[in-house]
Amino acid sequence: MAYQRRPISLPNPQVFQGLLMLRDRIKTARYLVKPKRKRVLSSHYRTRVLSGKDKDYFKDTFRMNKAQFRFIVDLIKDATVFKSRGRKPQKPVEDQLKVALHRFCHDGSLSSRSAVGRQLGVSVGSVGRYTKRCASALCSLKKDYVKWPSEQEKIKIKQRLGK
Repeated sequence: MAYQRRPISLPNPQVFQGLLMLRDRIKTARYLVKPKRKRVLSSHYRTRVLSGKDKDYFKDTFRMNKAQFRFIVDLIKDATVFKSRGRKPQKPVEDQLKVALHRFCHDGSLSSRSAVGRQLGVSVGSVGRYTKRCASALCSLKKDYVKWPSEQEKIKIKQRLGK
C-alpha cells in the first residue's frame, strides 16, 4: 500500500494566528507554570547576628573589628557608586559592605554569590552589585592609602624585619 499525500487543511486564520502567538509565548516565557511561592530571604543574619554585639564573631566573619569596619564605611559612604540613580533607594552602605566583605573574606564555594545571598538574606543579583560597588569605592581610595615606601621607610622596615 503506497503512502498517499493528503492536502493539509489549515484551520481558521484567526485560530492559526492564535496558535502562532501561543508558540511565541512558550518560546519566550521564563516559566510555563509560575512557582507557587517565592523564596523568602531573611535579613536576620545580616542585621542581628552580624550587628557587632558578639565582637569575636564579627571579627571572625569580616576579618576586622567593629571600629575598623566603621572607619571603612566612613571612607566610602560618599562614593558616587552609592548614590541611587533610579527611583528606588539603595540599601545602606553598611549592609552593602558586609555583603562584599563576606565575599572577600571567604574562598571557594562559600564566596559564591548564591552562597553569600542565602546566608545574608540577599538576592544573587544584589550580592554582585554590592560587591562591585564596594570594590569600586575601595579602589578609588588606593592613591591615598596604597603607596611604595620611601627610602627611609624601607630602611626602617628592613631593621624591623631583621630583628
